Amino acid sequence: ISHTLTKCGARIGAIYRSDSQTAEATLTELRNINDVNHFILQADIANEHAVEAAVQSAQAQFGGKIDILILDAAQVVYGEFIATSTADWMRSFDTNVHGAFFVVRAAVPYLQRGGSVIFLSSGAGHDPMAELSAYGASKAAANHLSTVLAQELGPKGIRVNTVSPGHTDKSGNDPNADPQ
Repeated sequence: ISHTLTKCGARIGAIYRSDSQTAEATLTELRNINDVNHFILQADIANEHAVEAAVQSAQAQFGGKIDILILDAAQVVYGEFIATSTADWMRSFDTNVHGAFFVVRAAVPYLQRGGSVIFLSSGAGHDPMAELSAYGASKAAANHLSTVLAQELGPKGIRVNTVSPGHTDKSGNDPNADPQ
């Protein structure tokens, strides 16, 4: 998404949780496409105060407004429901639901008419999938949140959409990439 937007002339500000090496590599890639002062910020979106600080920094670097907000952080927990620990269940909701809530709430004051909020979701959020109960339930909650936000922000000229892209794997080892 960042590569495509960069090719269209967008300036990217990205939040990453912990993998600074990958974040820096992505930043270099973006600058090689279009060096319009892209930036990265470290924050765990499950932490309300870290989100508020990151959004404040982003809006300042963007000159006071945010045009497009993409919510693509996700926490996946695999395993049978009965074996899911409370901590794993909570971790999925902390990132996928509470994190989205924190980010959107902090960013909405800087979104202008014509702005957009895009939630990246999953088929697991609308089609039950065995061994993905925590992830699926949290994505279903995020899907509901995006629908409510569309109703609330739409009249203000801010679009809210959810995209469920399906399985993606950039590792080059995806067994689904070339099915036989």
